[in-house]
Amino acid sequence: MNFNTTNMTFRQLMGNGLSYRVPQFQRDYSWDADEWDDLWLEIVALSGDEPEPAHYMGYLVLQSADSRSFDIIDGQQRMTTLSLLMLAAVSHLNDLATPDVPEDPQHRRSQQLRSNYIGYLDPVSLVPRSKLTLNRHNDRFYQNYLVPLERLPQRGLNASEHLLRRAFNSFKYRIKDHCGDDGQSVARFVDGAVDKLFFTVITVTDELNAFKVFETLNARGVRLSAPDLLKNYLFSVVSRGGTHDAEIRALEERWVCGRKSNEQEAMYNRIAREVSEGHIAGAATAIEALRRVYPQDAEFRAAFAEKTLRTTSSRNKKLARFILFKLEEKLSGNSFEFESAKYDIEHVLPERPDDDWEQFDEQQREVSTHRLGNMTLLESARNRELGNKGFADKRQVFLDSEFAVTRRLAEEFDSWTMDRIRTRQGWMAKQATSIWQVSL
Repeated sequence: MNFNTTNMTFRQLMGNGLSYRVPQFQRDYSWDADEWDDLWLEIVALSGDEPEPAHYMGYLVLQSADSRSFDIIDGQQRMTTLSLLMLAAVSHLNDLATPDVPEDPQHRRSQQLRSNYIGYLDPVSLVPRSKLTLNRHNDRFYQNYLVPLERLPQRGLNASEHLLRRAFNSFKYRIKDHCGDDGQSVARFVDGAVDKLFFTVITVTDELNAFKVFETLNARGVRLSAPDLLKNYLFSVVSRGGTHDAEIRALEERWVCGRKSNEQEAMYNRIAREVSEGHIAGAATAIEALRRVYPQDAEFRAAFAEKTLRTTSSRNKKLARFILFKLEEKLSGNSFEFESAKYDIEHVLPERPDDDWEQFDEQQREVSTHRLGNMTLLESARNRELGNKGFADKRQVFLDSEFAVTRRLAEEFDSWTMDRIRTRQGWMAKQATSIWQVSL
């Protein structure tokens, strides 16, 4: 199999006139808010007072005959989403720039980011080229609206185009919220991220080998490490020699590089073994041994303050209930059965808001509805009665709730805005840090 493997940062991937194409018949863009939220938290963790040194983005499987133009066999969701993030940063800088003043620093920053990560001027034809081309269902919307930052239509779009539009709007709002109106802060945020996001890039010269690699990586539904890839290759060579299945199974049992590549899982396995063998005695010693994989308080608090849980997922809804009831227990000292049907999650800004919520535009609703700061606890009957009513009506009901966490919300806020949601979630993050703190 003719391929090479290397680690590359996002800056390196997008530099030196390289371009990428999603094959025309590959699946459409499909990431939604859960993946956007996760990626955003990972990128935010790369900046701040105690930044993470790097973030691993996984494998990219590329096919190329000339090492300049690449087909993306595996990785289009990540590459497309990062492109939308870059476009959102460019758009925000354009909004900050003074119109018709080319020398404005924000114009210059915007142009530099666009040149580096979105497109470039072909030195031969002098025709603008996009660094990324999407598939047959997504590229028209991407090239005609997103790349030139035209006004985005909301109607007449297919499902994946709606996702592209929503992702761009979500990232633009988050960048504005995170960086404010400071162009230097925007540029610094992007510049710090592109050097810390890195991929393992596997490049092959023909389609057959590309899909062999892709199949290898995804055969078990997980990303495989380099040793896993080597193992599968060696076993495929052995299998071609007519080796009996029983012999293959015996070889697998003797394979000495079978440790999980994930750092946390490897450590958990090691500590569990040492506990079983009696080398670690007592919880305090085990906790001390696990110190390296526990996040620091500041890191945990920052991640919690940005966390969203889309409660349309039953798993996320259960997790949100658990968190809210733990906050209630800390605030009031009262314990409740968090799975009881007597109680429900109340989204202050409703999931399907009506005219009483015009202070939130579509973009703000997208990023706010499922933030933890927008959620509280309420008796189920009262929750049904409130429905989509405005905050003034809800506040009166909240003041009379049996839940201290809900009464506190009503007592502290007389209106409900993005700033209020952010402030409340910051308070929740501080409480959560003490609730789930492990003394090391």
